[in-house]
Amino acid sequence: MKHARLLTPGDWCLVVLLLAAGVFFYLPRKKSVSHETQVLVLSGGKVVQILDPRTDADGWVEGLLGVSNFEIKGARAGMIQSPCPNQTCVRMGKIQRPGDMIVCVPNRVVIRIVGNGDPALDGVTF
Repeated sequence: MKHARLLTPGDWCLVVLLLAAGVFFYLPRKKSVSHETQVLVLSGGKVVQILDPRTDADGWVEGLLGVSNFEIKGARAGMIQSPCPNQTCVRMGKIQRPGDMIVCVPNRVVIRIVGNGDPALDGVTF
């Protein structure tokens, strides 16, 4: 009695093609930073600094509780140190795309990336 093959050579080609497509679309892509992209540093709701994300920088901003330290390195911005008690803003990591932001609520400091790719809506809740 002849046994039927589970997968033919054509099936294997399709499986390999689908796996390759899945890997290609899953891998993160580094987006180039647009010339119009900026890093805004806000304190108390007012813009206090506008920086170019393509230029590495280390800065300080005065907030309600004291001074927060941030850095821009490799087109990514992050909070390094802040006087807030829970350090959530420091643990948020680095941001790099328009629309991303780091917020230190107790110190009232915000670091936000703005630019052409800034989404109109972050999400919708009903």
